[in-house]
Amino acid sequence: MPTKLKVLSMTCIKRIILFLGFYAAFSIVADEFYSTTIQIPDQTVSSQDYAIDNAFKEVLIAITGMSTAEEVIRSKKTFVDKRQFIEALSFVDMESDVIGDENLLGLRVTFSKLALNQFALDSGLRVLSSVKPKFLFWILIDKEETGREFLGNDSEHPFSDQIREKLISRNVSYFYPIYDLQDQLALPVDDAWNLKTNSVTSASSRYESDGWILVRFYETTSGEIRGTWSCSLNGEIIVEDFLYPSIADFFDEKFNDLLDRILFPFTFSPLKQTLHLDLAFNNVNEYLDYKTLVSNLENLEIIQSMKLSSISPNQIIFEVETSADIKFLSRAINGFEFLTQENEVKSDQANLNFNWVD
Repeated sequence: MPTKLKVLSMTCIKRIILFLGFYAAFSIVADEFYSTTIQIPDQTVSSQDYAIDNAFKEVLIAITGMSTAEEVIRSKKTFVDKRQFIEALSFVDMESDVIGDENLLGLRVTFSKLALNQFALDSGLRVLSSVKPKFLFWILIDKEETGREFLGNDSEHPFSDQIREKLISRNVSYFYPIYDLQDQLALPVDDAWNLKTNSVTSASSRYESDGWILVRFYETTSGEIRGTWSCSLNGEIIVEDFLYPSIADFFDEKFNDLLDRILFPFTFSPLKQTLHLDLAFNNVNEYLDYKTLVSNLENLEIIQSMKLSSISPNQIIFEVETSADIKFLSRAINGFEFLTQENEVKSDQANLNFNWVD
């Protein structure tokens, strides 16, 4: 009986899809990247201009992954009318951080996805994939009173507070290891402090992430922070020392540069010539699963168009046109939690094969 139901559901999919056909042009990056709220003192035009300028900078950073995006544009263009990209403006109440204070006034600025994205690309900037990367942070602090320990979700320390604030402002997904017995055996504290990156890579393999970042540091009695950060991206290990007068100075002067570097592999600029590929998806047996797949593909900015090529009880194949290379497209689709990739990706291949995971 279950087998018949699956066949029937696939028949339903066939009829619906073959009747309607399937062509689509897709938007760029998640919708929330294009809206932000800026605190303002009043509703005057000058306050609105202030909010629009700051919102423009924040959104550019969010969609490009570059903290210097606005500076790059400013170096190439003498004037940019930011209002031309605005889709909506609205005044909103913002909660005050001070207990007893009245709500503050904010201006919510929403930019057009299509217009702003095209402007960024025309300005020579790269754009983040709509499937946001997720990073694993190992943060190791050496305290004089308690010794070395990893910071976690429940840690109360200015460093973890600053990380949370900075990553939220940059729309970067992150998490900490749970550092249970399995982690402790795979990555002893002293191994992490001594930058044994093989051990870090091994310990990180149990977590689903797009890369790991290890930061080890200690503070002097004067508040000076000294340490090293290391990360693994695309199979490459990067290690760099740092020394700053305070934790705040580290985040103000260095952390944006670190984020720019780790986000760069997840950005793209359109190829001069688009590629035509086949995307095969196995075991998509229910219509709701099919809708979920299509909905996620629709949010991939690197696909310019696609059409249904073939459908069978066990496999759906789409012909797609993409502006990114095949490895970048593969990584973006691998970001879907319900898929696993079947074949190893090579630069010269003309197809990608994925399995649906229930």
